[in-house]
Amino acid sequence: MHSTSSTDGLNQVPFSIEDPDYQGLELETMSPCEKHGKTSERLVAFEGTDTGRRFLACAEPEGQNCGFVEWVDHQWPPT
Repeated sequence: MHSTSSTDGLNQVPFSIEDPDYQGLELETMSPCEKHGKTSERLVAFEGTDTGRRFLACAEPEGQNCGFVEWVDHQWPPT
């Protein structure tokens, strides 16, 4: 997995879409949010060149979210 996280608030969790095959909290791996220490949420990106990529993110609601993102899928190859 590829982690991009920030405690300074500069990272933003990408917009995401619902995917019934990849949703909820990540209970199988040890990838907690670094700031809150809680289980990460499974999401699928719906933004720019990352659309369709699965990632884990801080599960706190917007405004309290620390911006923790860990990509599950590798970056898509250039087209």
